[in-house]
Amino acid sequence: MEKIQALYWFQTGQIKTVTGIATALGKNRITIHRWWSKYQAGGIRALLGEQKLLPGRKPAIGAEVAEKLASRLAQEKGFKTYEQIQSWLASECGVKASYSVV
Repeated sequence: MEKIQALYWFQTGQIKTVTGIATALGKNRITIHRWWSKYQAGGIRALLGEQKLLPGRKPAIGAEVAEKLASRLAQEKGFKTYEQIQSWLASECGVKASYSVV
């Protein structure tokens, strides 16, 4: 979910630089550049495509819903709070996600 968080921060303007996002996530800025390049080249599917599936619980937000969320975040109106994202996920995608998932 770090990739989604990075995209959210960038799209909402909360953090405006690659270095700022890297610092906030505790990642190298080259990693963030690589993520951004993948997103620009192929959208959310390309960005999330390299995630390794671990055994256990299924993700609360699947790739298709994550793509819809990323599209919504890219819009100018966006979201102001995590609660708004939770409400949107429930009403638009039928996904009940906890605060920590969002």
